[in-house]
Amino acid sequence: GLRCRAARGNVLLREGPPLFPRAAKGSMQPNAGMSPQGQRIVRILLGLLIAFYAMVCLRGIANEWPWGHHGFNGAAFSHAARNSLRFGVIGQAQYHMGDTPPPPEAFYTHHPMALHFHLIAAQWAFGDRPWVGRMVPATYSFFAFLALLLLAYRYFNPPIALLTALLFLLTPLNLAYANMINHEQGCLFWCLILAHASLAWSRSRSKASLALALVAVSFAGQFDWSAYVYAFVLALAMSIRGLRSGGTVFR
Repeated sequence: GLRCRAARGNVLLREGPPLFPRAAKGSMQPNAGMSPQGQRIVRILLGLLIAFYAMVCLRGIANEWPWGHHGFNGAAFSHAARNSLRFGVIGQAQYHMGDTPPPPEAFYTHHPMALHFHLIAAQWAFGDRPWVGRMVPATYSFFAFLALLLLAYRYFNPPIALLTALLFLLTPLNLAYANMINHEQGCLFWCLILAHASLAWSRSRSKASLALALVAVSFAGQFDWSAYVYAFVLALAMSIRGLRSGGTVFR
């Protein structure tokens, strides 16, 4: 018995502390301390908010570019994907209108390429239509919202998840640009997946969680530059937590 306890203690020391301290037994249950009626009310409200945001993401999704909100941006990125399929080029030639392949100076190089590759795949599969292009950011916006709610629900409690949903939906940016073709929606989704995976890894040291974190940070960085700042701050926070708790930077 002493040998087993000593071995278990060595494993815990090697693993190091989680980013969030372990809660007392039973307190990690999301619905701990809530009555069944309270749980039902919160779930109904969350379901209504999720349905509302789904409608927001689909609002005006099939509008033609001249009539759609911020359609000029979507038209440019969709045209770049069309040029890639038409001429067999990888770069984003947003404003090239000729019958010959775009010259090097026509390519847009201010952002990474993940959004462009998503649009190419979507147009290849479903054709060059406004709703096809807008479906990419709409899908990422909706699942980013779900990922944020799950994060609050899992690591805090249902009322905090409900408050998180309300704050998200009260931010005009998240409503006005839910289906605008741009880089931020995909970056936000993968940053939230990185948060989920990093927190899971800090608790369990699971190889699967670590692998998911690496995939998530890679995809986030291929969508937008802001992922680099987020990944640095997250790594710094986890490192400081480990050092202050008597561990090392990586354990």
